[in-house]
Amino acid sequence: MGTHRLKGFTLIELLVAIFVLSIVLTLGVPGFIQFVQTNRMASGVNDLVATLHSARTEAVKRKTLAGANASVSICASADWNTAGPSCDAAGNFRDGWITFADIDGDIVVDAGEQVLAVHGPIANALMLNVLDINSNPVGQQFFSFGASGFLRAAPAGQPVGNLQFCDDRGDHDAGGGLAAGRFVLISPTGRPQIFRMRNDVQNPVLNPIGGC
Repeated sequence: MGTHRLKGFTLIELLVAIFVLSIVLTLGVPGFIQFVQTNRMASGVNDLVATLHSARTEAVKRKTLAGANASVSICASADWNTAGPSCDAAGNFRDGWITFADIDGDIVVDAGEQVLAVHGPIANALMLNVLDINSNPVGQQFFSFGASGFLRAAPAGQPVGNLQFCDDRGDHDAGGGLAAGRFVLISPTGRPQIFRMRNDVQNPVLNPIGGC
């Protein structure tokens, strides 16, 4: 009977393969990590901005049964996933939020006011800083839209107008001038604008929060 010779890697071939693999990992892993971080950042920002657009549209088309204008509000809510979610007077949008038909405009989910949508917490790796539309620190974090689609004040104070999203990369150029963080400016008319470029996010004139 014939015999079969088994041929494996030589020591030199094995060392070369390990060397090539180490180069690939050195070059590829940091890029992959940044890709994950950038997508996580975009997801958190886009989720909240999408909620803003949806609530603003809903406010424009809603009327109370009596024919008066009704507002639609978004508020920070840690119990967003319960049967009767409520607004947190000192909560943060990081912990989740709810959108509801705020008929009396008091940023409280009262009896008969329909909860339209809920959203859970954003990723733990994301940090969120907020100011109101006058660039002052906020108490209760909320947005409230009237039938015109404009932001409206409430007994809780002024609505949020400036949002700064950051992660542990801080003030970092993610490539091509793109910032690691994001700045969102909500105009008095209720339209949100996302700033992604580092020169904008870190611009103290444009961004009163001061960047990441």
